[in-house]
Amino acid sequence: MSILLLTLLTLATPFVVSSIGTSDPYRFWINATTTAPIRVWNRGTLASVEKFDERSVRMVGKTRAVLTTPKQTEVRLAMTAIGNEQLEGFRLHLRTTDTDLLQHQRQGITLVLDRQGLRILDEHQSVLASTDTLRYHAGIPTRIAFEHDGQWTRIAVGCTLFGPFRTHLPATEATIVVPIGEDESSLLLKDIAFEAVRP
Repeated sequence: MSILLLTLLTLATPFVVSSIGTSDPYRFWINATTTAPIRVWNRGTLASVEKFDERSVRMVGKTRAVLTTPKQTEVRLAMTAIGNEQLEGFRLHLRTTDTDLLQHQRQGITLVLDRQGLRILDEHQSVLASTDTLRYHAGIPTRIAFEHDGQWTRIAVGCTLFGPFRTHLPATEATIVVPIGEDESSLLLKDIAFEAVRP
């Protein structure tokens, strides 16, 4: 009887953990009740990244958050970013992973929006596109969307479209968000949603 119980528990554990998650306070879900849930991984202190509401994440201070689209790499992802006066801007790292970014300095395609303007950089930090007409302004919502489709990435900020940019980098499940600012800076990412490029 005990062998049968042990076997059932062994088989059921991975299913239960994948279905309900773990008690890891650094990971949580947004859009959990939709067909396109997003897993958020807080890579800072416990209080630096929090679920603001069902479709929003709030980041405070020097931190990093990884938005993960489970089992989907070719996606369209959109969000609205709003920051406070202490925030200088933010970076989005696309087509990389948290491990590659930290351990191997593989930046991926990087979108930088700060008070000086907007820059899109390739994996070697060469400028793919830049403009000073789009800038970070405290308290003003900025809509950002991007699409990974095969070797192509397109990025939209507000009503301005950049790309498509061709790259050899594989698309990943991760979008890494890094606020630029000091301890009092705050960045709210709201209305975060994604869909697969191909169903």
